[in-house]
Amino acid sequence: MTTRLRLLQGATALLYLGPLLAGLSGHGWAMVGAFLAIFVLWSVILRPHLWPSPAEALRSEALVALASLVTTQALLVILCFALGRGFGGVMGIRPDLPFWFPAALSFLSVPLSRLLWSGPSSETAPGFDPLTHRLATSEPESPALLLAALTRLPETVGEVELQAHLMASRADPQAIRDALAGQPGPVAARARLIHATDPDMAAFFAGSRYAASLFPPAAGDLALYASRALRVLEDDPGLAADFPEPGALLQAAALEPEAALPLQRLAGLIQNAALPAA
Repeated sequence: MTTRLRLLQGATALLYLGPLLAGLSGHGWAMVGAFLAIFVLWSVILRPHLWPSPAEALRSEALVALASLVTTQALLVILCFALGRGFGGVMGIRPDLPFWFPAALSFLSVPLSRLLWSGPSSETAPGFDPLTHRLATSEPESPALLLAALTRLPETVGEVELQAHLMASRADPQAIRDALAGQPGPVAARARLIHATDPDMAAFFAGSRYAASLFPPAAGDLALYASRALRVLEDDPGLAADFPEPGALLQAAALEPEAALPLQRLAGLIQNAALPAA
């Protein structure tokens, strides 16, 4: 296993060596686009757990995560390219390399890394994590990491940022639910709301009335609750029993005019789901 990990690290080094050599050779910044495509391809193949699935790709929080991943790859490319140019300028070194050679070197890292990561050898373990080049633990992480991140957020933090933190956590969903339940303050309350009304979590906790137990939320979060619950029930009307009774939703709508429309729509959806099939 040690030999394979060292070889994988060497193959990964080729990925970064490409833009470094391109900058050192004085190639134009137009090469950044080609290297970005190679870096993204490498990340998709070697780090698939970081990328949203096709079913999640159109969700707003997934788009934010996707943009963050691509931006990170772009920054890595630009950094390597700029380091090459700077080193070449300071040292007066400018090798005469054809423009395709550095790109080919980086691209070579993709099949080599894939081969070394999941080759036929029994040395390759199913839990191997190419992100850290070591065996990944089978144990879920502690929700304490998520709670620590939430404490650093402002009270006005929005839906997208909170969803991104929840999606990034590798803690057990039940552990996250239990940990959030004991946290005071508006950030934790909004995180509980978003966790309960996530489509995947709603399906995971089906029958527990998790979302219903959080109603009514703070007045400012009523519209957020209703809009997210609507998305869940539009995808899976069978989860309607896990949400509040229509009467409670309509009562809240009467007291909060700004959230009245989504709450009324949600009440209608839950009421229709409860009607016997014709």
